[in-house]
Amino acid sequence: MPKPIQQQTDKQDTADDANDQLDGQLVGIDHNPPDHIADQHEHSAKQSGIHQRSANLVTLEHCYDIGHDETDVGDRADHNDNGCRDHGSDGQTHKQHQIIRNAEVLGKILSHAHDIEVVGQNEVPKAKRSVGNAVVMCLVSSIVLAALYLIFADTILAMFGGTVNAETYHHSQEYFFYITLGVPFYMFGQAMNPIIRADGSPRFAMISTLAGAALNIILDPIFIFGFRWGMMGAAVATVIGQLVTAALAVWYLLHMKIIRPEKGDYRLKGSICGRTLTLGMTSFLSQISLVAAMAAINNMIRKYGALDAVFGQEQYAQIPMAVVGIVMKFFQIVISIVVGMAAGCIPVVGFNMGAKKPARVKELFTKLLLAEAAVGVVALVLVELLPRQLIALFGAANESVYYTDFAVKSFRIYLCMIILACVNKACFIFLQAMGKAAESTALSMVREVVFGVGFALLLPRFFGLDGVLYSMPLSDILTFLIAGYLIHKTYHEFNYHIALDSGVIGIEKCAEIMESLV
Repeated sequence: MPKPIQQQTDKQDTADDANDQLDGQLVGIDHNPPDHIADQHEHSAKQSGIHQRSANLVTLEHCYDIGHDETDVGDRADHNDNGCRDHGSDGQTHKQHQIIRNAEVLGKILSHAHDIEVVGQNEVPKAKRSVGNAVVMCLVSSIVLAALYLIFADTILAMFGGTVNAETYHHSQEYFFYITLGVPFYMFGQAMNPIIRADGSPRFAMISTLAGAALNIILDPIFIFGFRWGMMGAAVATVIGQLVTAALAVWYLLHMKIIRPEKGDYRLKGSICGRTLTLGMTSFLSQISLVAAMAAINNMIRKYGALDAVFGQEQYAQIPMAVVGIVMKFFQIVISIVVGMAAGCIPVVGFNMGAKKPARVKELFTKLLLAEAAVGVVALVLVELLPRQLIALFGAANESVYYTDFAVKSFRIYLCMIILACVNKACFIFLQAMGKAAESTALSMVREVVFGVGFALLLPRFFGLDGVLYSMPLSDILTFLIAGYLIHKTYHEFNYHIALDSGVIGIEKCAEIMESLV
């Protein structure tokens, strides 16, 4: 049976690592089935053909598409961590930065979902047209997005809590203006990153991203403290880093090894644009739901913080927003680890799904859930036992007692269910890697929109400012109940496929059982 993914692995170092991991760590399954079930496999070939093609499509479309989308969450977390040092104790402006980051996921959606599929099928002319169309769509959409940000800047800042007081609004407005000017560079760099990986140069993709981030880190103290540019310096340093990444991406676009577009490939074609947008919509919906949840939380903090006896005072008004910003930064660091571990499993899942080896996928799923839970346990110990030390790491060691007390409470309440949050995120990614994009997307949007936004709006009515903190653990608990059902169902599917392959149950019986699970 042809395996398109194996053709691509000869050009991808990361896929080679995945194969090594398969051979060295996962339990193998005999490629030669027993004689007494050979007939069963022959009669089931027609039925399994659909499953095989679906698994191959999972491998082609998701190995790099989803992996990069999810891994980029970690990239944004690291970059936002630099932003915390830029902004000091004013945690509000990092929210403006993050809304731009989340909205700019559109750039990656326009870039690579369709490209990876056609490259995997060795259809280089189609891949060239896909890349050319992706570049044009990315540039046009990024310019439109930047223009919209500039036109509706005040509305966007108000939506995300940038009007807590005059000082916060001034810093938010200043940072937002300059960072918006870099949106086209950022979107182009992010859109080209998976294309560069698909062209067989994952190291160059990594280097181009790290080069911009490293330059940003170097320029931050120079512009902020040396030139005394303050918030403008932080934004300009970020834009220069994005410009460097975009410049490297332009250089690579002109020197691509396999899918270098020609002049005619940049002419937009409806079928290619439609296919690209369709494949990328899952990631877009998942990311945009985070934006909605963030907006709800920020607005509730601003509204109910103003009603608090302490934080309603002008000199303390910015504390709730700054503290929650720090808590979310720590949460993003933890989630970036979780996402990295789950994304690393995607090539292995795709390969074994295509090879019809459910036992290996099941074992990997089990190990991933245990590893993610272990990460959550470590994070929980830190937030419950060492919250003051965590606050000090983010430059807030010398703040007022009100600041410290609220920060300790926020860490301990807001992240008390971080173990479940880690498991939930692993479930999202693994289900998507298995080709269950609908279930993964639905679960993610229920978490962020239904629970995240809903509880952020509802609970403060009863518990005031503390209700915002309660919204996070309650959302994670309810999401875990749904995720637990999906995990249980997935294990049942694994078991039946394993039993079928081993000849324990017949084809007809297995079909009846699987239909009952749908």
